[in-house]
Amino acid sequence: MQCLILAGGLGTRVKEISDGRPKALLPIGTKTFIQVQLEWLKIGGVESVVMAIGHQSDEIRKHIESLDIKKIPNIIYSTERNGLLGTGGALKNALPVLWNDFIVSYGDSFLLIDPRSVFWTHERNKYPITMAILENNNRHDQSNVFYKDDTLIYRKSNPTKEMTFIDYGMMVFNKKWCEENFPNKEHFDLAQILETASAQKFVGPFLVEKPFFEIGTPSGYLRTQQFLSDYNYDLEQISHEIANDQ
Repeated sequence: MQCLILAGGLGTRVKEISDGRPKALLPIGTKTFIQVQLEWLKIGGVESVVMAIGHQSDEIRKHIESLDIKKIPNIIYSTERNGLLGTGGALKNALPVLWNDFIVSYGDSFLLIDPRSVFWTHERNKYPITMAILENNNRHDQSNVFYKDDTLIYRKSNPTKEMTFIDYGMMVFNKKWCEENFPNKEHFDLAQILETASAQKFVGPFLVEKPFFEIGTPSGYLRTQQFLSDYNYDLEQISHEIANDQ
């Protein structure tokens, strides 16, 4: 399995706690967040990670190259050279090095999910895109997905009250579909693609019950830090608990 991590953003919402560092390099115990994320993906069976980086890319790359290669997947870099491309543009920019089907996650997300389960569901269901979703009812953030009777509608730009699920932060894409359906421009948001694709019934669901964690806000960072601290930062233990619950 291969995972694209979208980590090219400016991190403006965590400037008050980041001390000028990119979000990926925020400390989590004795590690950095990106180290935790990469080790977590390795435990989950991910063999290759494509890092889509832009802002402070040299710092992120230098840090990753200092990590123990036995504990993380093989790393490939896709760097935004002409300004920030947006999440959709960053994915499109990385397509030349992506496999036929690939996982997408965000550089500020720690997800209590086994990537293998999402990927296998994607292979079975044959949708061009598989989206992990959580029944949310506006608890963690504003819900942006309607799901019922195998119908999935994603709408970040204008969610309705019927949307009780939320995009969990992990998806699987088919590369050929991306090449045929992405716009002919460099800069665009992945949310725009997902809204159109779900309206055309190109997006299949993967239902998740565990909460998600993120470091994109100061409160989210503290919550993530506390959760991992409760487990003494033992990613193997967390993985075993998830496996036992599924």
